[in-house]
Parts: sequence; C-alpha cells; structure tokens
Amino acid sequence: MSLDCRMYKAELPRVGDVVMCRIYDVNAAGSYVHLLEYNNASGLIPTSEYSRKVFHNVRKLMNVGKQLAAEVISVDTVQNYIDLSKKVVSHDDIDRCQQRFKQSSKVHTVVHKLASLLHPEDPQGMLKVYQTYVRPQEHPYENITRIGKGTNEPPKEAFLEVCPHH
Repeated sequence: MSLDCRMYKAELPRVGDVVMCRIYDVNAAGSYVHLLEYNNASGLIPTSEYSRKVFHNVRKLMNVGKQLAAEVISVDTVQNYIDLSKKVVSHDDIDRCQQRFKQSSKVHTVVHKLASLLHPEDPQGMLKVYQTYVRPQEHPYENITRIGKGTNEPPKEAFLEVCPHH
C-alpha cells in the first residue's frame, strides 16, 4: 500500500500557512521542494526568499534533501504549484510547524496501519481512512495517536474508539 496521501483535508495549503518541505533540486531560480504534508506537492522557494541576510553560496544554504519550514506566499490552484518563503518564517513559526508535522506524521503512520487492515488491496485505502475516521473528527489527534503505541497491531479498544463502525 502506498503512503501517498495528503495529511489534511485541503488539497493545497493557503497563503500564509507555514509548511514542512524537503528540497529536491537547487538551481539559479531557487530551491524546488516537495510539501511533505500535502502529498509531496511541488513548490519553489525563489532565491530572493531564502534569507534576509546576504549569502554567497546558495548550495551551502539550501542543499538537496534538507527539510525545512517555509511560508506559502502564493498558490496556483490550476497548476497545483506553490511559491514559498524561508526568510519570513520566525523561530516560533518553525517550532509550531515542526510540532504539527510531528503530530501529523504520527497520525499518518496510524492511518497507514488502519488502511492496511481495512483496505489492504485498495490504492485509495489511506484516503478512505482519512475521509471516514480522521477528518470528520474535531480533534482527531487525541484519539488516533493512541492506536498502536508500543505495538505493531492496533489495540481493539483504541481501534473501536477511532473506528466505531467496525
């Protein structure tokens, strides 16, 4: 089963959102990134948005594989392309983004486990679990992250709490 699935209900982030990215290419135009929380949607951090400070070596500042928090400055919904800025992100923004990403990653892992149990042959299994059990809840993280703590299989009680219809 594929792990390809966005972590949130929205297909793309909104302008002003701070998102976790991973750089996959760096050139004269800027750094091309995958938005880790949005099914690896592509984005660009133009070189003018790297830093408020003067820098001389782009490859030292932005290297392939680096994971970072960046703020969305524009979204093209037609082409699903996003422009981001690193220079406008504060230390508090980075901390909040990292915490949210860590929590969302835990949920994503649990959703993968549930999808493999409920929809083992369905390539859309993760999306179905998100739509049915995670996204409708007001605070899904509080219940779903308890599933599978310290085990490879979800405890039946926790599973039933998150998935009451099964």
